[in-house]
Amino acid sequence: MHSYLRPLARILIGLLFIFSGFSKIVAFSAVSGMMGAAGFPAPGILLVVAIIIELAGGIMLAVGYRVREASIVLALFLVPTTLVFHVAAIDGTQQGQMEIVATLKNLAIIGGLLHLIAGGARAAEQGMERESSASHAV
Repeated sequence: MHSYLRPLARILIGLLFIFSGFSKIVAFSAVSGMMGAAGFPAPGILLVVAIIIELAGGIMLAVGYRVREASIVLALFLVPTTLVFHVAAIDGTQQGQMEIVATLKNLAIIGGLLHLIAGGARAAEQGMERESSASHAV
Protein backbone atom coordinates (compact mmCIF):
# COMPACT_ATOMS: atom_id res chain seq x y z
CA MET A 1 0.00 0.00 0.00
CA HIS A 2 2.70 2.49 0.97
CA SER A 3 4.53 1.94 -2.31
CA TYR A 4 1.68 3.73 -4.10
CA LEU A 5 1.53 6.77 -1.84
CA ARG A 6 4.75 8.48 -3.00
CA PRO A 7 3.95 8.21 -6.72
CA LEU A 8 0.36 9.28 -6.04
CA ALA A 9 1.55 12.38 -4.16
CA ARG A 10 3.99 13.21 -6.96
CA ILE A 11 1.30 12.76 -9.62
CA LEU A 12 -1.21 14.91 -7.75
CA ILE A 13 1.27 17.76 -7.36
CA GLY A 14 2.22 17.39 -11.03
CA LEU A 15 -1.41 17.52 -12.14
CA LEU A 16 -1.87 20.81 -10.31
CA PHE A 17 0.90 22.42 -12.37
CA ILE A 18 -0.27 20.82 -15.63
CA PHE A 19 -3.79 22.17 -15.07
CA SER A 20 -2.43 25.60 -14.14
CA GLY A 21 -0.26 25.73 -17.27
CA PHE A 22 -3.16 24.79 -19.55
CA SER A 23 -5.48 27.29 -17.87
CA LYS A 24 -2.92 30.03 -18.56
CA ILE A 25 -2.90 29.03 -22.24
CA VAL A 26 -6.70 29.20 -22.41
CA ALA A 27 -6.80 32.62 -20.72
CA PHE A 28 -3.52 33.89 -22.21
CA SER A 29 -4.73 37.44 -22.95
CA ALA A 30 -6.36 37.91 -19.55
CA VAL A 31 -3.36 36.54 -17.64
CA SER A 32 -0.93 38.57 -19.72
CA GLY A 33 -3.01 41.69 -19.03
CA MET A 34 -3.02 40.95 -15.31
CA MET A 35 0.76 40.52 -15.36
CA GLY A 36 1.14 43.80 -17.23
CA ALA A 37 -1.09 45.55 -14.71
CA ALA A 38 1.10 44.14 -11.92
CA GLY A 39 4.06 45.91 -13.52
CA PHE A 40 5.80 43.02 -15.25
CA PRO A 41 7.85 44.02 -18.28
CA ALA A 42 7.13 41.92 -21.40
CA PRO A 43 4.25 40.05 -19.75
CA GLY A 44 3.61 37.88 -22.81
CA ILE A 45 7.16 36.53 -22.80
CA LEU A 46 7.14 35.96 -19.05
CA LEU A 47 3.79 34.21 -19.33
CA VAL A 48 5.16 31.83 -21.96
CA VAL A 49 8.07 31.06 -19.61
CA ALA A 50 5.62 30.44 -16.74
CA ILE A 51 3.54 28.12 -18.93
CA ILE A 52 6.62 26.14 -19.96
CA ILE A 53 7.79 25.84 -16.34
CA GLU A 54 4.38 24.67 -15.15
CA LEU A 55 3.72 22.22 -17.98
CA ALA A 56 7.23 20.77 -18.16
CA GLY A 57 7.64 20.60 -14.40
CA GLY A 58 4.18 19.14 -13.87
CA ILE A 59 4.67 16.49 -16.53
CA MET A 60 8.11 15.61 -15.14
CA LEU A 61 6.60 15.13 -11.68
CA ALA A 62 3.64 13.14 -12.99
CA VAL A 63 5.80 10.68 -14.93
CA GLY A 64 8.60 10.55 -12.34
CA TYR A 65 11.36 11.99 -14.55
CA ARG A 66 14.06 14.06 -12.81
CA VAL A 67 11.66 14.71 -9.98
CA ARG A 68 14.16 16.49 -7.75
CA GLU A 69 15.17 18.98 -10.46
CA ALA A 70 11.55 19.62 -11.44
CA SER A 71 10.62 20.13 -7.79
CA ILE A 72 13.43 22.66 -7.29
CA VAL A 73 12.38 24.69 -10.34
CA LEU A 74 8.70 24.59 -9.40
CA ALA A 75 9.39 25.60 -5.78
CA LEU A 76 11.59 28.48 -6.92
CA PHE A 77 8.86 29.50 -9.38
CA LEU A 78 6.19 29.49 -6.66
CA VAL A 79 8.05 31.80 -4.27
CA PRO A 80 7.92 35.00 -6.35
CA THR A 81 4.56 34.01 -7.82
CA THR A 82 3.10 33.74 -4.33
CA LEU A 83 4.67 36.98 -3.15
CA VAL A 84 3.68 39.07 -6.18
CA PHE A 85 0.22 37.74 -6.94
CA HIS A 86 -1.11 36.61 -3.57
CA VAL A 87 0.73 38.13 -0.60
CA ALA A 88 0.76 41.58 -2.22
CA ALA A 89 -3.03 41.40 -2.68
CA ILE A 90 -3.87 40.56 0.95
CA ASP A 91 -6.05 43.24 2.48
CA GLY A 92 -9.19 43.48 4.59
CA THR A 93 -11.59 42.65 1.75
CA GLN A 94 -13.15 39.30 0.95
CA GLN A 95 -10.77 39.03 -2.03
CA GLY A 96 -7.91 39.63 0.41
CA GLN A 97 -9.13 36.70 2.50
CA MET A 98 -9.13 34.53 -0.61
CA GLU A 99 -5.53 35.61 -1.25
CA ILE A 100 -4.60 34.40 2.24
CA VAL A 101 -6.02 30.98 1.34
CA ALA A 102 -4.16 31.00 -2.01
CA THR A 103 -0.93 31.94 -0.19
CA LEU A 104 -1.37 29.10 2.30
CA LYS A 105 -2.13 26.64 -0.51
CA ASN A 106 1.03 27.66 -2.32
CA LEU A 107 3.02 27.26 0.89
CA ALA A 108 1.58 23.75 1.26
CA ILE A 109 2.55 22.95 -2.34
CA ILE A 110 6.06 24.28 -1.68
CA GLY A 111 6.15 21.99 1.36
CA GLY A 112 5.28 19.00 -0.80
CA LEU A 113 7.94 19.99 -3.32
CA LEU A 114 10.50 20.37 -0.52
CA HIS A 115 9.66 16.84 0.59
CA LEU A 116 10.35 15.60 -2.92
CA ILE A 117 13.60 17.59 -3.02
CA ALA A 118 14.70 16.23 0.38
CA GLY A 119 14.42 12.61 -0.61
CA GLY A 120 10.84 11.63 -1.21
CA ALA A 121 11.54 11.68 -4.94
CA ARG A 122 14.66 9.55 -4.57
CA ALA A 123 12.68 6.87 -2.77
CA ALA A 124 10.01 6.93 -5.47
CA GLU A 125 12.58 6.77 -8.27
CA GLN A 126 14.45 3.93 -6.54
CA GLY A 127 11.18 2.05 -6.28
CA MET A 128 10.67 2.48 -10.03
CA GLU A 129 14.23 1.25 -10.68
CA ARG A 130 13.71 -1.83 -8.48
CA GLU A 131 10.46 -2.66 -10.28
CA SER A 132 12.16 -2.20 -13.67
CA SER A 133 15.18 -4.37 -12.79
CA ALA A 134 12.93 -7.02 -11.23
CA SER A 135 10.88 -7.25 -14.42
CA HIS A 136 14.07 -7.63 -16.48
CA ALA A 137 15.35 -10.38 -14.17
CA VAL A 138 12.30 -12.57 -14.83
